[in-house]
Amino acid sequence: MTTTTHTVRRYDRLRLDRSRAHRNGAGSLVVPARLTRAGVFDYGSSREYRDAEDVHSDRFLADVATIPVTLEHPAEFVTADNARELTVGTVGDQVWVDGDAIAARLVIHRADAIEAIESGTHEEISLGYTCEVVDEEGTAPDGTPYTHRQIGHRHNHAALVPRGRAGRSVRVMLDSGESRPHDLAESRLDRGAQTPEERPMSDQRSTEIVETKDGDNAWVEITHRTDGVTETVKVRESAASLIRRLDADRAAAAEAAEAAKADAEKLRGELDEARAKIAEAEKFDAAEARAEIEKVVTARMRLDAEAKRVGVETTDEMSDHEIRCAAIARINSDANTSGMSEEMVRGMYLSEFGRWDRARAERDTVATDTLGGERTDNDDPYAALRA
Repeated sequence: MTTTTHTVRRYDRLRLDRSRAHRNGAGSLVVPARLTRAGVFDYGSSREYRDAEDVHSDRFLADVATIPVTLEHPAEFVTADNARELTVGTVGDQVWVDGDAIAARLVIHRADAIEAIESGTHEEISLGYTCEVVDEEGTAPDGTPYTHRQIGHRHNHAALVPRGRAGRSVRVMLDSGESRPHDLAESRLDRGAQTPEERPMSDQRSTEIVETKDGDNAWVEITHRTDGVTETVKVRESAASLIRRLDADRAAAAEAAEAAKADAEKLRGELDEARAKIAEAEKFDAAEARAEIEKVVTARMRLDAEAKRVGVETTDEMSDHEIRCAAIARINSDANTSGMSEEMVRGMYLSEFGRWDRARAERDTVATDTLGGERTDNDDPYAALRA
């Protein structure tokens, strides 16, 4: 047997019993209320079972706590964008099990909502939520048969409404404490086994909204049932949902446009840089290139010749820096070039080699004038200085 699950939006309108309420220091109305219950709910085309173990679970109670209260059901679920406009109060942060039901305190802030409750025009509570409906037939613990099971409830808001479809034991409690809620097990209005004919006309109301999406196609099917009459409307997409989707698409497009603009600016900068390099390269003609090469080669040959004069044998693998360091060490054994930059070594080399060359010239002059002899390049040019 194949089990089918689909997600639906539900509005269960539940009768409120006015018996106890008070104003707090801020003037808000604090109203105890039973919010929903376990059992079988008759939606006309389906009889859906909500298990007591699920309704009384910590997850379910926490999901109901602090949801916003609205004055009647809004056209769209409450979101961060529309909460300021739609919210008239909140469900308290403490939600507890009360028999088969769950209960909490509603804190109503807005004056028109307080007037609606105190005047009796809105004496019922209706939870708006989504859930998954599983095709599953069975019998509830109280003997009521059902065709489907509700699971995975996500509560959005609690609406104050004029009338509801569920049991009288779920109600806002106002004024005196004399009106006692009917026991859930005894109330015929709470029993899913009732037929539409047995149920009072005022309790035969429900709304079912099924949202479906298949690829790029989305539509909403809304079913209203009132006093045995069922009306179903299928629309492609609600106007508000369409507007939100278009706004989201517009924001995404704007973000993509900004990213594309940034990429274009980056590419434009890279292109300008490349053009500058090409223009610089075009200015550097072949004659200048040859002159630059000759300049480099001549400088290297001069450096090799100077190094050999001080007794350093160079190789093609040696860099100019290495040759200068070796020449400095040959000329002045006390000099230390370790850790020095190329510019510093270049300066030291010019100084040391200049001294060495001048000393050699003076030595040659003295030797020629006094001895009439000649000396070789291997003679120590500093010997005369040390003599």
